[in-house]
Amino acid sequence: MHHLMHQNSEKDLKDTLVTLLSVIATTLADHSSGEIPHPEDSEDVWIAD
Repeated sequence: MHHLMHQNSEKDLKDTLVTLLSVIATTLADHSSGEIPHPEDSEDVWIAD
């Protein structure tokens, strides 16, 4: 049981890292275009471009 829980936590950690990388990439893109990052408005920003 301990091993199963450990595997699940590793998968969650990887998913979290992937999500963080996506957020960082979006933030960098917003900064490079001179926009203040607003995660909830990211789609509007991309459409505006």
